[in-house]
Amino acid sequence: MLNTNEILNLSRDLIKGKLNKENIELNIAHDLPEIFGDRKRITQVFSNFLDNAIKYMGDQPNPIISVKYVDNGDTNSFLICDNGSGMDERALEKLFTPFERFHKNVKGTGLGLYMIKKIAVSHGGTIIAESEGKGKGTTFKLILPKAKIAAKKAKKSSEYSVRT
Repeated sequence: MLNTNEILNLSRDLIKGKLNKENIELNIAHDLPEIFGDRKRITQVFSNFLDNAIKYMGDQPNPIISVKYVDNGDTNSFLICDNGSGMDERALEKLFTPFERFHKNVKGTGLGLYMIKKIAVSHGGTIIAESEGKGKGTTFKLILPKAKIAAKKAKKSSEYSVRT
């Protein structure tokens, strides 16, 4: 079981210089639920979300990134919300396509979101992006099975593979 707040604090420490330089406020909920999975990969997912939120903040006068969650019953949605440059429908549709780039002036390969979606899927979840349009910010939802459910499922599948 992974302590999600610990992972986000680590991710925040990795980008602290960028947050300070851009004067971005980062608010992380204190009570995030645990995640069952690969620590390195889950850290990669959150770090990518935060890094992208900084990169695409635009010239927002009061830049804010918030991390919170919603309990959906068998799953948890981790929400990474920003009030940055936002996206139109076309960008949202192609967002997780490899090598897709939307801003010529922002460095990147176009692989980050593609890779973290693969990580989410490998953990039994998915990622959804939402935006009300250009200039209206973006919310990324990382939807994962609750830690206890995922752990039980992993235990069952490893018991099954041992018997066969």
